[in-house]
Amino acid sequence: MHRGRNLALIALVAALLCLLCLYLDGDAPDERATPSAETAPAYWMLYERDPSEFRSLTVTLASGESYRVRSDMVFQDGQLMGVQNTLGQPVVVDGRPDFALDTTGYQMMLLVAQHIPVTARYDALDLEACGLASPAARLEIAYDNGETLNLAIGNLTASGDSCYVSLSGDTSVYLAPYDLHQVMTRSLKEQHALPGPLNVDVDSAVQLAVDGPNVERIIATRYGGDRLLPWQVDTPLVHDGDTERIAAFIAGLCAVHAQAYETTVADAADLAAYGLDAPLRLIAAFSNGTIRDIHVGADAGGGMVYVRMDSTGDIYLLSRTQLDFAAEASLEGLLDRFVALVPITELSQLTVTCGQERYVLAQNWLSQEDTVAMGYTVNGAEVSREDFSACYSAVIGLQFDQASDETRENMPMASLQFTLRDGTRYQVDLYAYDAFYTLAVTDGGGRFLVRNTRVNAMIETLKEDTYAVQ
Repeated sequence: MHRGRNLALIALVAALLCLLCLYLDGDAPDERATPSAETAPAYWMLYERDPSEFRSLTVTLASGESYRVRSDMVFQDGQLMGVQNTLGQPVVVDGRPDFALDTTGYQMMLLVAQHIPVTARYDALDLEACGLASPAARLEIAYDNGETLNLAIGNLTASGDSCYVSLSGDTSVYLAPYDLHQVMTRSLKEQHALPGPLNVDVDSAVQLAVDGPNVERIIATRYGGDRLLPWQVDTPLVHDGDTERIAAFIAGLCAVHAQAYETTVADAADLAAYGLDAPLRLIAAFSNGTIRDIHVGADAGGGMVYVRMDSTGDIYLLSRTQLDFAAEASLEGLLDRFVALVPITELSQLTVTCGQERYVLAQNWLSQEDTVAMGYTVNGAEVSREDFSACYSAVIGLQFDQASDETRENMPMASLQFTLRDGTRYQVDLYAYDAFYTLAVTDGGGRFLVRNTRVNAMIETLKEDTYAVQ
């Protein structure tokens, strides 16, 4: 039983009652009708029953739809001890134990089972005019002692702040808060809980993934620490991730909220009708263990799409505009544009080989704890920190325009060989591609098209500021 969650239920219902009372009004429904008393309290209860005696509530709507909820609460000596369902609800839908009711819905159902606040009583109203001849909803409330109450909900008043209600066995018409009409005239589908936005700190995300039958699987991890770029794409290649675009992807994923409930399927085979047997999956994991996993299925018409938002068989609708953020959820969209952004604080030596020429940039470190080198050399000659930085920036500043699937078997026209302070080695090979682009191939499996003008500018900077080793 969900005792901890549901011991607070009575307090929630009491709070809801207080909110309902704020909306009470004294609208005059009809000039021909007169209140039964000249003075009356602001509100009173049309009836009052012990919630421990509540058994079931049957709702029949004007559309002909009918459903029943039954109490699933456990009482001991008149005290609520908890509920018996895994959903943590005080009531469950008959025949649908997996149906997750909206919080507002089940709180109103529990309130109706106990009492209804009313603000006015009229003895001579036209039932047709106030919508009680053909009610918007009929409620049949059953109790363990065999008693049954029948409540009819009619139209809203002109102001919209109240609604007309009547009780079987009572010829009077009463005014109840509009919330009663608003909630209890919804269809059962509209009573279903709708997953909302995920309330987490976007910066607490530690991993993301994009996967599906028509997309290349992408997995990116936030490594943090002292990394210049905290995110790294690990699959299908290893490369730094674009921090800004990844943050936008995670923010968009967290903001997704269901707009309507469609249905609940019993098994995986039933998902095919909604395109959810092989969905596009958008996933983010957070440091507190929370996982956001949105399954995107087929088009549902009207700009809507079918989705799953949890591990249940519940299927929801949301507008495709909510998924605009996913347009950047491609390998090319999530990668950082620098071909090899190795921070200068991690570099021991860089060797650039271009044809018969070679450029060796090295830093002299006094200890592993230092963040600034003691000296700098280019091809063995000491240079200033500024000159060294200019040469190094020309190399690591290379940016690509797009990712590529191209491969090359011939010898590269140039190579960039990085040796880091911790001994790690990293290499980028540059191949002639066409009149506009050079193909850059990284150790991490990246294949990127870099404009020839950028590669030529790098080489010219090295030639101008260094003496090439033959």
